[in-house]
Amino acid sequence: MEQASRSKTLLPKADLMVPSEPSTLSLADALRPEDFYQLNSLNRVYIDDQQSTQIALNDLVLELSHFVDNDTVRKIELGLLESRLK
Repeated sequence: MEQASRSKTLLPKADLMVPSEPSTLSLADALRPEDFYQLNSLNRVYIDDQQSTQIALNDLVLELSHFVDNDTVRKIELGLLESRLK
């Protein structure tokens, strides 16, 4: 707890999904059409073209951090790394 008070954070060594620097990217700027298809394939998710220009990428990351745990993130990152190495 002492280290947390010195570093001004509750989880000094934790992996956090919230970006450290704010981004000015919207979903339309940051995601490809294939990414939108995957995102919209999630249950109860639909983002149309007009909404994609009004939603910030940081907002999406913050919302995802509410229901995606660190293990899931690591599995996704590992899958992306494996696909790049092929």
